[in-house]
Amino acid sequence: MEKKIDMNMVSTLALAYLGDAVLEVKIRNYAIMSNKVKLNALHRSSVSYVNAKAQSLVYDQIQSDLLEDELVILKKGRNSKKSIPKNVMAVDYRKSTGLEALLGYLYLLEKNDRIEEIVDMVIAIVEGRKSDENTKSSDLST
Repeated sequence: MEKKIDMNMVSTLALAYLGDAVLEVKIRNYAIMSNKVKLNALHRSSVSYVNAKAQSLVYDQIQSDLLEDELVILKKGRNSKKSIPKNVMAVDYRKSTGLEALLGYLYLLEKNDRIEEIVDMVIAIVEGRKSDENTKSSDLST
């Protein structure tokens, strides 16, 4: 059964906070399952997927693959007001917040298959390729 989220009860920034954790765990799992054994290599690999610039690139490329409600959350997340670190471009940071809000939203709805699809898109886009059936994050989940 699908849950409904009352967006008046959950802030978009709270969704982004949750979505950040969801993406981080999924990407760390992917890095570990990709046979990276040294901690430093694991960290560098993970950061390449979860930094604001990479997430901004994903934001730009996944919009046509999203459902209407997902697109609304993506854009609400992007438009959320919060302070932006000095070491990142504002536009990238805002888009990354949108992507994270979307993942948090899907997590609260318990749409795990959809989360896996989006994480697969993240991996494919950051790696500069289209989604490949042999590297699906869902195949690597624990």
